[in-house]
Amino acid sequence: MLPFHANLFEAAVDAQVAVQPCALAYLDAHGSWHRGVDYAGEVTFVQSIMSILGGPPVHARLSCLVPIAGAGAHRRELAQAAHEAIARALVEPPRLLHAASPTAPL
Repeated sequence: MLPFHANLFEAAVDAQVAVQPCALAYLDAHGSWHRGVDYAGEVTFVQSIMSILGGPPVHARLSCLVPIAGAGAHRRELAQAAHEAIARALVEPPRLLHAASPTAPL
């Protein structure tokens, strides 16, 4: 996961509002990381889209994490806290839920 740009958190600091970190994971049918969605290195956008469209189904799992207070924070600290929270949430792939799951194939 790349570092977050601290300047994007300036608005939350100025408005003294909380930041809502969210972790987005792409999973295969077994609940493991779906490698066909990786968009890194020398892979172009078109290559990534073709890999997704030509591969097995992808499930997107969105995890809304604990909000981080922006009041009195420095934008760099806020960016780092959000980055760490999301990184912790993505240490292991979350398991797919069944029937009542909001998880939907892409």
